[in-house]
Amino acid sequence: MEFKLFAFPARLVADQEDGGFVVTFPDLPEAITQGETKAQCLSEASDCLAEAIAARIDEEMVIPLPSSRTNQQYLIPVPIEIAWKAEVYSAMWQYRITTSRLASWLDVDKEKIRRLINPRYTIDQKFAERALQTILKQLEIAGSKSWIN
Repeated sequence: MEFKLFAFPARLVADQEDGGFVVTFPDLPEAITQGETKAQCLSEASDCLAEAIAARIDEEMVIPLPSSRTNQQYLIPVPIEIAWKAEVYSAMWQYRITTSRLASWLDVDKEKIRRLINPRYTIDQKFAERALQTILKQLEIAGSKSWIN
């Protein structure tokens, strides 16, 4: 299974006006944070990235794949909890799989699927992995068609 949403490139730029540094993500323009030192910025960047991805899930927006990192960029890891949610959500988004459809494939209540992709709930990593494997298996069987209820 290939995971794509575990790290995003970020730019660190010195803030000439206020001092410190500003962190931005080319793939997620809404994700911006700052700090006094590079170390503080890099620490804050992961939380900022998690919030931007969570907001995209909440607003039912696409989560872009990370672009390639350049020499002037840092690679910022996505917290594992949100990375799993983003992977499941992105697969559902890409192939237009509804919560009802995934719930029926997994033989669970659709509320369990809603909690799986909701950024405010703790994730059951084994269930997330099972959901992704099920999506991939169903895509193989169906030849990558879309499911719309």
